[in-house]
Amino acid sequence: MEGAGVCGGLIVPSVTGFLISSALAGLPFNVINFHAMREVARLRPLHAARYMGLLTALFSIGQICGPFLVSTLVHVMASETRGLVLSLVIAGGALLVGAGLYVLIRILWPVEAVLGSSEMRAALRHRREEGRVS
Repeated sequence: MEGAGVCGGLIVPSVTGFLISSALAGLPFNVINFHAMREVARLRPLHAARYMGLLTALFSIGQICGPFLVSTLVHVMASETRGLVLSLVIAGGALLVGAGLYVLIRILWPVEAVLGSSEMRAALRHRREEGRVS
């Protein structure tokens, strides 16, 4: 859905297309981040803050590099439209790469294997002792 939002401006190049693209890209992003933070806390309860910090740092890199890339492409390309189109194609491609990496991670490290790990059992035991898990 987020990828459709990024590429939506290419399909419908108008103000309406931009508004629809913004909704399709922005809403799933917030939901994905919320669930990612929750999953980190569930799967790695002893190291949740470390992974949440890593996720935030990676997001920040994208926020810093994205506008610089778009600005450079808009100035270098023959027209501003071509620069914007190329930057949207790159963003859509990055989302496809991310989706592919997600599928690869799910195949290589299934959740069931993580849930059976000794670290997870120790974390659950620790949480039960504190009375946070029944």
